[in-house]
Amino acid sequence: MSTGSGGGSQQNPAARLAIGYAESNVQLVSIGLQLFMCIYGLVVYLESSRAAKKGRILYVAVSFTILGLSVMTTVCNNYSNYNSLLNTVPGDLARTRIALNQFGQGTPSYGIARIASTFIAFVGDGLLLYRCYFFWSDKRWVVVLPALVYLASVVMGILQMLWQDIFSGWVIDFSVSWVALNATLNALITGMISYSLLRAYFKHRDHLPPNASRVYLSVVAILVEAALPLSLAGIVLAALMNQSRGAGATGVHQGFFRILYFFLLAISPQMIIFRITTGRSAGRKPNRGSSDKTTHVSTAMDFVHSSSNAESGSFDVSQSKRSNHDPQQRSAEKNDVHVVPV
Repeated sequence: MSTGSGGGSQQNPAARLAIGYAESNVQLVSIGLQLFMCIYGLVVYLESSRAAKKGRILYVAVSFTILGLSVMTTVCNNYSNYNSLLNTVPGDLARTRIALNQFGQGTPSYGIARIASTFIAFVGDGLLLYRCYFFWSDKRWVVVLPALVYLASVVMGILQMLWQDIFSGWVIDFSVSWVALNATLNALITGMISYSLLRAYFKHRDHLPPNASRVYLSVVAILVEAALPLSLAGIVLAALMNQSRGAGATGVHQGFFRILYFFLLAISPQMIIFRITTGRSAGRKPNRGSSDKTTHVSTAMDFVHSSSNAESGSFDVSQSKRSNHDPQQRSAEKNDVHVVPV
């Protein structure tokens, strides 16, 4: 998942080999994490009720799309890195450079990995933009700015992906602009969504239940935790690439942030999707025609048998009153099971 022309990286083949080896291991860790989140999210989705499934199928499809692109990137990068390490000779810089050139840039595996990693950014940023539209649907004009930044990011991503091969005589590298725009877009959308949630909470907090602040703040927290590290890593990587004039990973410090950036590029949207598919965050806009104007966020359920309540001598009077009006609750009591939301 290299981003750069690689001119300066030819001067430090040992660093390139070390970075490639570390990158292969980190990518395998990324695939493992994504497999868990995708499969677990799919299982929860399939076991959910029909009403709970509404609006979540898109997120499940996006999750597996990112996983598929990540697998393509990992397989191609590991193939290139393995052959590069296999054909290098310790202490022989000339032989090492030949191996890196033979299995590095310009090969089909390198091209597939670069295209797949770029489309991971397109899909992840598109998901964030959709979430931004989701939370700002009452003021759609607000989404114009992040939409324009996303469009510019897509253009720069395509240019940094194809320019070198088509216009090899032009020493222009769009990787710095692409990474900088991607990091800016993540920070911008994260701030806009967080502001929208906090504004809605403080506006209606007098009419919300006591635990509503935990729900709102948890959504803001997962957004910040998922997008902020990616934005910071992208800004640092763009600065380092600009310092080396877009010459690729010429040093270990730049290679470290490149690996971290592309790792977070796939994991960050997967974290947001995982929270939605497991019911921890809003996945669709509430129906305008319904009387309920709030977005429901499901939480974990704890099943407490009534026998344990009888032994402890405790009895929830309010719950007993609610059961007189709730057929589902009366059915649960017949089965000696009380449903207590955590």
